[in-house]
Amino acid sequence: MTLKAAAFLLGFLAVTAGAQDSLNPRQMADVVWQYFTQLGSSAEETVREIQQLEISKQLNALIQDNLQTVNTYAEQIQKKVVPYIMQLHAQLGEEGEKMKERIRQDLEQLQTDIGPFAAEVQNQMTTIAQNLKDKLTLSTQQLQATADELTAQMREQLASSVQELQAKVKENVGDLPAALSPYVDRIQQTINQQVADIKGQLALFPEELKAKVDQAVEELHGRLLLYAQTTPEQLKRQLEGLSFQVAKSTEGLRGKLLAESEQLREKLDALLQGDLPTHLASLKGDFGKQIEEFRQRVGSYGEGFNQFVVEKVQELGLKLQPHAGGADDHLGFLEKEVQDKIVAFVDALQQTEEALLPAAEA
Repeated sequence: MTLKAAAFLLGFLAVTAGAQDSLNPRQMADVVWQYFTQLGSSAEETVREIQQLEISKQLNALIQDNLQTVNTYAEQIQKKVVPYIMQLHAQLGEEGEKMKERIRQDLEQLQTDIGPFAAEVQNQMTTIAQNLKDKLTLSTQQLQATADELTAQMREQLASSVQELQAKVKENVGDLPAALSPYVDRIQQTINQQVADIKGQLALFPEELKAKVDQAVEELHGRLLLYAQTTPEQLKRQLEGLSFQVAKSTEGLRGKLLAESEQLREKLDALLQGDLPTHLASLKGDFGKQIEEFRQRVGSYGEGFNQFVVEKVQELGLKLQPHAGGADDHLGFLEKEVQDKIVAFVDALQQTEEALLPAAEA
């Protein structure tokens, strides 16, 4: 990672920590993890990079721009964020190998505990995985049906608006660009409204999918606990790791759906640019093409999420088999630990903010 990229990430962290209306500790944790994994350097090198390019001043400026408050408050936030990042980065290198060994021991103990019931455990995992797959498939089909309905509505409304435009062009009276302007504005308003509706409705599905996975994990925990009589904590940690990966995938799905919706809006807006009368004849088809491509991508994202979750459940089933190994995925657990620490840090930061804010406003 370049120094410029490191400065940007650290600046984003500072803004995230300081922005009172958009504080998202999990988003902050994702950026911290991205920073750590891409930088790949020692704590000493991290400190050196932070000190270069006057990053400290950049952080202070970014915080002040977002908070629009007094310097002392911004400086106190900055003094907390940067040292914590450096401290956490130093801990990663020390804890990575320790965590890998701990996971290996956990798995060995868990495998030994449930070894006599391996066949039963595998049957339970297979049943849960299949039931979950069926439930997620139904939700994905509903996601696709909703996308079909919303895109059909958008296509119909835009087609009607394009016909009005075409009729106006045929009249060819007076200043054509000025005559078309109200119709173009109306189309843009339609696009914005339709995309907003799409975002609002599609954004609900990731949480619905996650709720079904959480229910399946809870059921799985209850079933497997019967076989892990002496290793309940080890089992709990494995399932927490599974839930963490699913939560990440859920956020990823939501991000993809919202990003695709926004890209659709941009692509449709772009079709209204330039000399509109010259490509008005193909506008309806061009709109339809972009909307159809969006509709298909929405379905593929849902299917990808389902496949990921089912594979993770199946992988856990394989790891629980005697002598299966499985400690090589310790990075997922390490990332979860980083996120837990960031969430705790942000909670403490918010408490400090609540104490400082009245004085800052005064």
